[in-house]
Amino acid sequence: DLVETAYLRTLDGFIFNSATSRRVVQARLTRPAAGVIAYPAADHIMPPTAATVHARLQSRQTRNGPLRLLFVGNLSPRKALHTVLDSLALLPAGSWHLDVVGSTTTDPAYTRTLMTFAARQFPAGVIHWHGRIDDNALRERYSAADVFVAPSYEGFGIVYLEAMAFGLPVIASTAGAAHEIVTPGQDGYLVAPGNAAGLAAHLHDLICNPAEVSRLAHAARERYDRHGTWRSNLAVALQWLHEAKRQSPNVSLPLA
Repeated sequence: DLVETAYLRTLDGFIFNSATSRRVVQARLTRPAAGVIAYPAADHIMPPTAATVHARLQSRQTRNGPLRLLFVGNLSPRKALHTVLDSLALLPAGSWHLDVVGSTTTDPAYTRTLMTFAARQFPAGVIHWHGRIDDNALRERYSAADVFVAPSYEGFGIVYLEAMAFGLPVIASTAGAAHEIVTPGQDGYLVAPGNAAGLAAHLHDLICNPAEVSRLAHAARERYDRHGTWRSNLAVALQWLHEAKRQSPNVSLPLA
């Protein structure tokens, strides 16, 4: 942290990926942080059109069965899959199914702990461990899910936008920048780090109220559509860079 702080203080300006990142950097500086916020986007995943998503959501309202949950992220403690599993242990058996997508080699010991817990706690077949998958397979998982859940700390959280692009309500963490994407009660929910009981309460409400899942899902896709694309969002950064270089040709301007 000391080395990083010393480095940040040598810079003339920043391109931030979120307002949260800007506040974190500003707290380490002795002067105002000159820069601009350029939000990442999620159109790289090539999601279906809004009309396709809304039609799919409409057809799902008549589907019976467990609530299909999706987690996407490398299996490491920061991603908080353990909190998700703890919350599922509080829910009625047969009321949910979880797909887990993400590298199992990032932290092998943590992964073994999760899988051992799941094998002891849950019936076979209710959790599907996919590991790393390609973009086509990932789009299939997004399309098949009802709700996206990943209460991790994120400096921004592109994965939340990816999920929203497919019409998935998002349950994320109050820590980090998720609150800049997810509006609680509108297109998802936020829970405090480690709050398995709070997460379980939200999931239980959704299990018992399919109409609420549908309402949040439509709003999630609308939130994605309002966000903008990589091209439109980075145009803000490029404009700021050109202006900064015009005023001070020798400035140092890394990404943050």
